[in-house]
Amino acid sequence: MIKYQCIKNKYRIHNIIYQFSQQLKDIMGSKLTKVIVYGSYARGDYNSSSDVDDMILVKMSDNEIKKIENQVYDLAFDIEMDTGVDISPIIKNEEQYEYWLDTLPFYKNIHEEGVIVNG
Repeated sequence: MIKYQCIKNKYRIHNIIYQFSQQLKDIMGSKLTKVIVYGSYARGDYNSSSDVDDMILVKMSDNEIKKIENQVYDLAFDIEMDTGVDISPIIKNEEQYEYWLDTLPFYKNIHEEGVIVNG
C-alpha cells in the first residue's frame, strides 16, 4: 500500500511540475529556454515536506527578468495553495548560467543532478 501511495504521489508531483512549466511558457513565450528540477525531487530522495526546486533559464536581460519575477512567484504560490506542493523557482539568464557553470558549485550541482522538464 505504501509503494502505491509513493508512486501515485510521484505522478501527481510530475503533473504539477509539468503544468507549472506550461504556465511559464504562457508568461515568457519563446524566451523560456529550460526548466530544470533539481534537489530532492530530481534525486528521488524527497519527503512530504520537500519543496520542488526549479531553475528557470531564459533569454532575457536582468531587467526583463525583474519585470516577470513576481508573476512567476505568484504562479508558484497559487499552485501551492491549490495543491499543497511548494515550488521554489529561480529565474536566471541562460547565458549567465552557462558562463558560470564551471565556476559556481551551485550551478554545477544543478547541471549534474537536474532533470530537464522543459527545454
